[in-house]
Order: sequence, then C-alpha cells, then structure tokens
Amino acid sequence: MNKKRIYRNILIAAGLIAMVGVIGSIIHHYQLRAAVNQFRAELKAKGDLVELSQAVPPPVAPDRDGTALYLQALALEQTSKTMRSTGSFNIMRMVAPGKAMACAQQPDLRDGSTTNYWEQLKPMGKDGEIQTLLTQLIDRPECDFNFDYQRGFANNTSFTNLHLAQLKVSARFLSNAGLADLHAGNLASAVTNVQAMLVLANASQRQRLLISELVGMAIANMAQSLTWEILQSPDVADAQLASLAADWERMDFLQAFPLALTIEQHCTGITLAEWRKSNAALKETFNMGSVAWENQPSPLAQATLEARIFLYRYWWSYSDELRALRGFQILQQSAQEATRMGAGLQIQRKQETALKALGIVEPDDGWMGMLLEKKEFHSLLSGSIIGIQVAYKKLVRTEISRQVVVAAIALKRYQLQHGHWPDQLAELVPQYLPAIPQDAMTNQPLPYHRKSGGIFLLYSVGEDGMDNGGDPTFPKDGENSSFNWLNPKAHDWVWPQPATPAEIDAFYQRELHRRH
Repeated sequence: MNKKRIYRNILIAAGLIAMVGVIGSIIHHYQLRAAVNQFRAELKAKGDLVELSQAVPPPVAPDRDGTALYLQALALEQTSKTMRSTGSFNIMRMVAPGKAMACAQQPDLRDGSTTNYWEQLKPMGKDGEIQTLLTQLIDRPECDFNFDYQRGFANNTSFTNLHLAQLKVSARFLSNAGLADLHAGNLASAVTNVQAMLVLANASQRQRLLISELVGMAIANMAQSLTWEILQSPDVADAQLASLAADWERMDFLQAFPLALTIEQHCTGITLAEWRKSNAALKETFNMGSVAWENQPSPLAQATLEARIFLYRYWWSYSDELRALRGFQILQQSAQEATRMGAGLQIQRKQETALKALGIVEPDDGWMGMLLEKKEFHSLLSGSIIGIQVAYKKLVRTEISRQVVVAAIALKRYQLQHGHWPDQLAELVPQYLPAIPQDAMTNQPLPYHRKSGGIFLLYSVGEDGMDNGGDPTFPKDGENSSFNWLNPKAHDWVWPQPATPAEIDAFYQRELHRRH
C-alpha cells in the first residue's frame, strides 16, 4: 500500500513538474513576444519604424518607363553568342599600385594566358540592335520590375523578376562595346554607353532592396572603369565630359540606402512571420548547408533539426527578432548620419562597436560557417545584419568612387581649357563643380596635389582613415594580390595615372613568370 502511495505521489509530482514546465514555457513565450512588441512600439513612437508603404518605390511615369525596352534588349542578349555579349575584358587594368593600363589604346586584349583581338569585339549579329535598345534607356531611365514587397523574402528568394544577373550582363555588354568604341576612336558612343550603364545601375537601385543596391553598385563600378578609359583618350572633348559629369553627379547611393534598409527590415519581418506559421520554410533554410554541400542528414541529425525548428519557432525567434530589430536600428542610424554628413569612417566604426555589443559578429570561419552546418540557430535572422554591414562598407567605397570620378572629370575639363592641371580643387568651383568633392572616409575635401611632369595626385585616405600622402602601396605584411585602387589593404586609394609602356611590359612579364 505504501509503495502504491509512493508511486502515485511520484507520478503526481512528475505531472506537476511537467505542468509547471509547460506553463513556464508558455509564459516565457508570451514574455518574449511582449518584449518584441514593446520595442516595436518604441521604435514607432520615435518615428524609427517607417511603414513599408512609405518605403516602396513610387509608380513609374509612363514616359519614363524603360521596362519594355530593357526586356526587349534582354531577349536579344540571351540568344546572342558574340564576344560583346559573352566576353569579359579588363578595363582600367591595374598594373602597379596607382598605375592602370589604358586598355583601349593597346594593340590587343591580353588576359592571363589568353590573347583576344579587337576584331573579336566588332559588332556582329544582334549586337547593334542590343546596343541601340540599351542606350535608348537614357531617355526612359526608370524600370519597374513589379517586385511584390508584401510577400517578403520567403516567397521571393530567387528574385528572378528583378533580372539582377541580367542587368550586370547588360552592363558588361555596354562596357565591352564602349571599350571597342574607344579603340575605334568613337568617343561619343563610348560616352553614351557609360550613361546607359548608369541608367542600369539606377534601374537596379530603384527597386530599393539590398541585393538590388549591391548590383547597382557593381554596375556603377564598371561604369567608373570605362569613364577612366574615356579620360585617357587624347580626343575627348569638353561637351562630352560635361554631359558625363552631370550623370555621375545625379547618382546617389547614400540617399537610397536608408530606404533599402527599411524594406529589408519589413521583408525579414514578413519572412519571420511565415517561419512561425509552419515548419516547411524553416526546414528548407536550416537544411540549406547539408543539402547543398553534403549528403542528406542522418535520422539523428534530422530529429535534432526538428527539435531546433520547434525551439526557434516558439522561443528563440523572439530573442533573434529583438536582436535583429536593434541591429537594424543601428544600421539605420548610420545610414541616416551618412546622408547628412557623408559616410564617414567614424560612423562606420561606431556601427561596428554597437553591433558587436549586441553579439552580431561574423563567424571566425566567415560566410562559409554561416552556410554550412555550423549555422547559429539562435541568430538565424539577426545574422543577416552582418551581410548588411558588409554592404554598408561597399556603399562607402562606391560613394568614394563616385566623388573621385566627378573630381577627375572636372580636372580633365579644366586641363582641356587651360592646358594644365589646377593648383587646387577649389579652382574647379563653380565652373566645373558645384562644390569640392568630399572624401567619404573623413568628410573632408578629397586630397589633391598638382605634380610635376604633367600629372596630378587625387585620392581618398582609404579604410584606415590615415592620410599617407597619396601612397597607393600596401603594408609589407598586407595582401597585394590586387592593385585595385579601392583595395582595403592599400595605404591610400589613389585615382590611377596611366601606366607607361615600360610599366605595362613589366606587368606582362610578371604575369608570364607567374604562370610558369
């Protein structure tokens, strides 16, 4: 009898403990939800949480809508097999720190172990029609690709209707065609191609998604390289440069970035709501590493995955969402400060410190650790903040590139009129520039010096924030595999001067030695 009472008491106690655990879990679930809702309310009260409807791009005016033109060009591109459509050629090729090869002026197009010839870049087949359609976008510079922002990212993961990869291919086509035009002495066509490339960058940027911003920045960087090549032409005229300068001055990634962040925040929230409704979307996300890189998970691994999905949906997701909201707030504050004062290095460092305090840091093994089984399930959502932080750094570099390009065009216009470079950038205002371009790292005027020998020195202080007098080299222990003028390892980001024939020959000799 006593044993039965003991067993019964044990069962009652176990039931009470289980009940307390369930009730405690339910209470904790609602506490976490309440904390998230309270923080959202605080953001809204301060005006820091903008409604999605206020951030999505407005409708495109019919007379400015180039969507049909672009889709027509895209259809032709997808069936074209010419070198203009499929090739990828170096433009503004860096041959040494601070020195670039004017590729349009070379007798051939060497790249690694391959030598291409200018004949291969002549327009063939549908090339002329493609180029005409793409350059017609200059008169219809906006495209609406009908992205459904209300669906979030869960149902838009491929972004196929945004034509992101195709926009880059179209920009490369224009770049290849512009390079061939320059070599043939057709400056006007090359300038038009740069202008069309900037339209494609804006078409991508207009979608106000982070991934679209990144594509727009990549296209702008291609356009910057072709612009450098144009500036090296002995036949370039002031009227051509004035038109080009106006298009570069209209580019504005800094103003667009806060809106992209707002949409990114809302879309991740919509996606999270979908994750909480069922296991399917989460299971696909959690399984990404094992499906893409390894065999199917074992039964134990699958059971562990199911348990983690359950824990994430009912508990971990709320802590993750709160951390993501705080992370977005930090990023948004940085972006807003950047639009007011320029994307300064101090803003960037303050952002990194604040995110680190939230525990939002890149894994020791980088992006691969996020893709594979090492994924941190407690920060599935907030971990995406790392990618946005990286995008912010690219935004800074793109803005620096834009400001330097604008200054370089103005310098060339001055030189064409006066026969020499100015002693200081202030001499370019107001005839060639509305104001002195700023170094986005320091929020100070870009460093500039007129040098002997008919050259000039124009640069940004680079990612370390230190002015090294326009030194384009790398620290002795730094990586120097790329002479890219925006290489984060370089002391200063120096706008390249054209390489001499001897420097080009030495570069090719090094390349030949490296291959053998």
